[in-house]
Amino acid sequence: MALRPSGAFLSTVLDLAKWDALLYADTVLTESERRQMTTQVRLTDGSTYPYGFGWHVDNVRGQRRVWHGGGLPGFSAQFVRFPDAGVTIILLVNGDDVDTASIANGLAALHYLPRTNAGK
Repeated sequence: MALRPSGAFLSTVLDLAKWDALLYADTVLTESERRQMTTQVRLTDGSTYPYGFGWHVDNVRGQRRVWHGGGLPGFSAQFVRFPDAGVTIILLVNGDDVDTASIANGLAALHYLPRTNAGK
């Protein structure tokens, strides 16, 4: 197992789904800690940056999205949460040449996100 600051941990989609479920409860983190983790950081000049504590934080079609992706040679992953709706997409791929962000965002657009006029 590779150990480095970027993570490089091994997991399964089932274990990540269990972790996702814990992120909705006070079992591991308090409500305040979860909110802080998924809130855009405020910089010293007062502006914000779309990253919380370990998660990218933004909006897609008016829906709050919290996500992180990554990979190592031979592997790619994407963990996308829409916490206000309790919707999560976890994508693990045996390949490093796959655009997991596009796949996860495409799945969200097909099955969860409100359609735009262009999408009708």
